[in-house]
Amino acid sequence: MRNSDCASSVWRLTFRTMNHRLNKPSRLPGWRSVACAALTWAVAWCALAEPVAPAPDAGAAPTLQDEQAREPKERDVDPGTDLGSYIDRLRKTLGPQLAPQQWARALAVAEKAQELTEQGKAAEAELTAVRARSLLRSIEEDHRMSVDAHGNVVLGAVTLHKGSRALSFPGKLRLESEMYVELIACTTGADRAYETLLTTPARAIHLQTMLVLSGARNGPVGWGLPGERQGDVFDIELEYTGADGKALCRPVEDFLRICENGEAAPRSGWVFVGSSVHEGRLIADITGELILSWRSGPSIIQSADPNISEGSVQIEATAPDDVGEGAEMRIILKPRRKPGSDSPKK
Repeated sequence: MRNSDCASSVWRLTFRTMNHRLNKPSRLPGWRSVACAALTWAVAWCALAEPVAPAPDAGAAPTLQDEQAREPKERDVDPGTDLGSYIDRLRKTLGPQLAPQQWARALAVAEKAQELTEQGKAAEAELTAVRARSLLRSIEEDHRMSVDAHGNVVLGAVTLHKGSRALSFPGKLRLESEMYVELIACTTGADRAYETLLTTPARAIHLQTMLVLSGARNGPVGWGLPGERQGDVFDIELEYTGADGKALCRPVEDFLRICENGEAAPRSGWVFVGSSVHEGRLIADITGELILSWRSGPSIIQSADPNISEGSVQIEATAPDDVGEGAEMRIILKPRRKPGSDSPKK
């Protein structure tokens, strides 16, 4: 099986099992082991098929600068690339499922290029074909799963760190005065970005896929159907560069306070609840809501504190003196560990 075939089949399996687990938990026992085993194999295959050259400091952990260097840039595609073959190859990857509108647009432009060719307008046809290749290249790069120089798995803007099972992605701090925080992180441009503490280029569908790959289990926040366990709990930390140029890392609760009394938000943890699927799309990926404090709709992660989650306690943004509005950060999700244990909580 080729790498592209593997990725496509694994994605369909993961998407289907997550949807069953979230909507019909009793119908698909063992979904976690099947999905995680398949995804792990897929990543190993990607690592063999697409090796990454080691960086000079390959022993160091990825930094905020590393992530910024990975931001999408203009896609240059070899104009000699056969358009039909390119489309056939990408049909078997994650791209068409993760970017259906871009995919449809790319196919429409490719069809236009073919029409121009048949009309004998060679120069115009080639320019149109170049545009189609660029669109296809964007889809391929934005949703590529790979392994970086440090052995970490990367999907979009989300990184799964080797060994620790921690996940991280970039974010930008928002500190509007008197703002109630109902979201901790949402995708840049989301409708409710005005209520969030952090915006991020990361997508919900990438975060959920990587959480499954890490071995995390989703579930409700402290309650649910009879016999259903709570989802795995994570601590959230924010890594940033202080005014003195040194790297700092603080719990996200240091950036939150209770509106009523000004006290720091409790460190109750954050639960992997997971988002369900509607008409073939992850709902949280449509809304762009990754991490919620108030349980107001579908998301990937939600507050484990019952008062904050249910909205009876409201929180607002605050920040230490060494960081301000618009600061670039790294959002880190760390599996919460049992007291006295060296292993993440199961």
